[in-house]
Amino acid sequence: MKRFLRATTVTILLFMAALGASSSPALASDLKSPTQGASLSWGFTSEKFANRPRHIAGYTIHAKLRMSERDIGEKEVNALVRFGPEGINQGDGTWKIMEADTPFAVVINGSGWVVTVHPVI
Repeated sequence: MKRFLRATTVTILLFMAALGASSSPALASDLKSPTQGASLSWGFTSEKFANRPRHIAGYTIHAKLRMSERDIGEKEVNALVRFGPEGINQGDGTWKIMEADTPFAVVINGSGWVVTVHPVI
């Protein structure tokens, strides 16, 4: 199994390199939330409640590797991002999206890049 995963990892990396795909967003500023909200009356900022992206702009290599290791497909991730709940704003420009009936969570940044996918424990 380890050989298969290693071969799959190498294949993915080579394929992405051949396409000229980036393993991460082009700019570091893409990782930051574009919303800078004003303070609300009860002490929270509107940034905490800012809408997350409902589309996928791309996958980091880390996300692709984790999806491969955990046998999670792009269709499943796309469905959760498009139709799932608002998610939890983690305060660093990313949202963690998970549902009760889905065995995994997706972390997506403000630019729509899937950062990682991990099992829900």
